[in-house]
Amino acid sequence: MVSDRQIKYLFKTFNQGGNVSMSALKADVDRKTARKYLHAAQLPSQVPRPHAWRTRPDPFAAVQEEIHQLLEGMPELQGTTLLRYLQAQYPGRFADSQLRTLQRLIQQWRREEGPDQEVFFAQTHRPGVTLQLDWFSMKALQITIQGQPYDHLLCHGVLLYSNWEWARPCRSESFLSLKQTVQEALFQVGGVPQYLETDNSSSATHQVQRGHPKRTLNTRYTSLLAHYGLQARTINVGCPHENGTVEAQHGHLRRRLDQALLLRGHRDFERDAAYHQFVHTQVHQANGNRREKVAQEQQTLRPLPPRPLPDYEEEMHRVGSGATLRVGKATYSVPSRLCGAQVKVRLYDDRLEVYVGRTQVHQMPR
Repeated sequence: MVSDRQIKYLFKTFNQGGNVSMSALKADVDRKTARKYLHAAQLPSQVPRPHAWRTRPDPFAAVQEEIHQLLEGMPELQGTTLLRYLQAQYPGRFADSQLRTLQRLIQQWRREEGPDQEVFFAQTHRPGVTLQLDWFSMKALQITIQGQPYDHLLCHGVLLYSNWEWARPCRSESFLSLKQTVQEALFQVGGVPQYLETDNSSSATHQVQRGHPKRTLNTRYTSLLAHYGLQARTINVGCPHENGTVEAQHGHLRRRLDQALLLRGHRDFERDAAYHQFVHTQVHQANGNRREKVAQEQQTLRPLPPRPLPDYEEEMHRVGSGATLRVGKATYSVPSRLCGAQVKVRLYDDRLEVYVGRTQVHQMPR
């Protein structure tokens, strides 16, 4: 360690001769050290030194192990959510003013022990061009309805320029779930883009047949596109990265919902409708952070048709002698008074409604 006296002598001899090596030798300091102080034009006592010690006690020291365990289980956990959790677990112990300290602790853990982050490459999108749609599982969030597991997916659409999004809980990757989500999304954002882009889901395409290397669009899907004046885009089979924007937004939305559930304190809902409203509230809040780009995108969208298509399909069936109704590949039980009757069935994504004439006589979940 060099002293101020040595560096003062270094400055003096260098000013006299201008030779770094000779000045360093006379001042008894290393040549690299001499260059550093000559360049900085400061004495050792004037050079700020980083310190590794804390200037005040760590308020989270006693619960640091618990924090690390929570982060290992949920690496995406955010500081505000974690602070709310700790405040609930230890009333009166942690203040809102300590959020920044907790965020630094989380950041340090992520740099030292956290998982590798996904790497994304920027893509250029033009406003009003593409709505990308896909499904993802919500099983990991362990949602329940009146205490019963609610096994479902989210059908999720994203406008690629602004990242405006819409999501709807559904039971499967069915055409009806696609249809309802697309129509809700278009009427929520207030216009129609040029393209609707999906993967090769059977809800939009036929199965690949021998001699035909590509899937073709099915009739129901083309009718939906025609009603809104949309053009179809499908990604190549086996190339999920082509659906990259909506895939990335899946993770963001899942984390947002998980954070909101943590703050809510439980994951149970009284009815399906209450859970649907919870999802829509979170989506609206996310879209609120994108107002500027959403406004630009909305200016380029084409007008909506006067009304949406019905969000159901109708089929005619005859009730069997065993008071059963065969719809698609499933068999449903109906009241015995309907045995032998010709009925109209409205198929929704989550339920079936049975009509005799114009009167609804029965309803059942799918």
